[in-house]
Amino acid sequence: MKHIPLFAALLWAGTAASFSAIYTLDATNRGRYQNNGGRVTGNYIAGNAGSSEYYRNYFVFDLSSVAVGETITSATLRLLNPINGYNSVDVTEIYTNFSLDSISISALTNGNGSNALNVPIYTDLGDGIAYSSGVAVSAASNGTTVQIALNNSFLSYAQANLGTLIAIGGAITTLDINANNHESIFGATTGTTPSDTQLVINTVPELTTNVLLLLATLIMVIVRRKRGLTMRCS
Repeated sequence: MKHIPLFAALLWAGTAASFSAIYTLDATNRGRYQNNGGRVTGNYIAGNAGSSEYYRNYFVFDLSSVAVGETITSATLRLLNPINGYNSVDVTEIYTNFSLDSISISALTNGNGSNALNVPIYTDLGDGIAYSSGVAVSAASNGTTVQIALNNSFLSYAQANLGTLIAIGGAITTLDINANNHESIFGATTGTTPSDTQLVINTVPELTTNVLLLLATLIMVIVRRKRGLTMRCS
């Protein structure tokens, strides 16, 4: 019977260490940049609408609600694609998310003052570290929420920026460059709400020093009791 409190304590410690949490975060800012530096806030079309203008989109999320010390185990980007959001001469296109390597979030959300100065932002939205392996989108994606699993590179980025803002770029990586074909996803997204663009994060709490000390103490008590029983039986 003396071992029951020890077992209960170990069970409690293990449960506390493995308890997970889910955070569903609406985008605090989203929009698109064009290859000529034009910027539109709210509409997050990506691709080419049948002209010489190409679009890459972006999303900003606030991680201040995620407790510092929690470990992010997975993340999914959810993006509403309206009924007519996919429009392409191709049956499918590949949409991929990227890191921002040379542009600050402030510059991303405010622009650099002129179209010419904004061109590097457009470039950065589609040439950084890939945060997803690319998801195939098609006409079947119309009227649905596209679910994008984000990879370990994104998890490391988000983990290092808990409590602050983070940003994700996005681009169609199968465009027929310079062909001026209509190849786009997330068209007609003007008027959508922040809840139409979400980041879902799964976390587990970090093993705190107190929990680790408790586990170490319990192990020592169990070892000593086993030694005591062995000595009495010998």
